[in-house]
Amino acid sequence: MSEDPAANSEEAQKHVNVAFDSVWMIDAAISGYNRFEMETADETTAEKLHHLNTNYKWLEGRMAETWFTDTLTAEQTTSINDSISSAKTYITDNS
Repeated sequence: MSEDPAANSEEAQKHVNVAFDSVWMIDAAISGYNRFEMETADETTAEKLHHLNTNYKWLEGRMAETWFTDTLTAEQTTSINDSISSAKTYITDNS
C-alpha cells in the first residue's frame, strides 16, 4: 500500500488538481454540459447520474483524508463541499 502524500506537498497538490476535475465535471453535468463541454442531450439520465455519483463519492473519499484537507484553501474546501452537496441533491431529485 502506498503512503499518503504530505500535506501541501507537490504530490498532494496534484491530487487537489485532480479533485477539481471532478468538481468541474459535477458542476458541468448539473448545468447541462458534460465533461467534454458538449451539451448533454445525448447523455442518458442514468449515465449522468452515474457520472455524478462516481465523482461525488470520489471527492468524499478525498475529503476524509487529513493530508488532502490540510492542503486545501478555505475556498477550495467550500467549492468541493458545494459540488458534493449539489451532486447529492441532483441525484436525489432525478432518481
